[in-house]
Amino acid sequence: MEKCKFSKGDAVVVKHGVTDPDFGIDIQGWIGTIESRTAHNRYKIRWKKKTLKQVGWLETTCNEMGLDFESMYLLENDIECYRKVTRGRLLNGLINLFNIKIATSK
Repeated sequence: MEKCKFSKGDAVVVKHGVTDPDFGIDIQGWIGTIESRTAHNRYKIRWKKKTLKQVGWLETTCNEMGLDFESMYLLENDIECYRKVTRGRLLNGLINLFNIKIATSK
């Protein structure tokens, strides 16, 4: 059996350039939690409330089409660890702040 990258309960974020498989809309940055894994490294992701609130306009369409608004299956290559992303952004923000303080103190 292939080693999988994510486990149930892991927080993940959708990578740049990924689109919704049903509607073709950009879903980069959507945040969720791994709920389960199927064959071929497909993961069922349950979206966080913050994400669902931001895309609430899509709920009616999903309901009309019989689709689950609160979760989605994506491939392992479409997602990355959310903690890794937030740590990287925090680090970049601190570096930028540090560089600004150095530049303004000269």
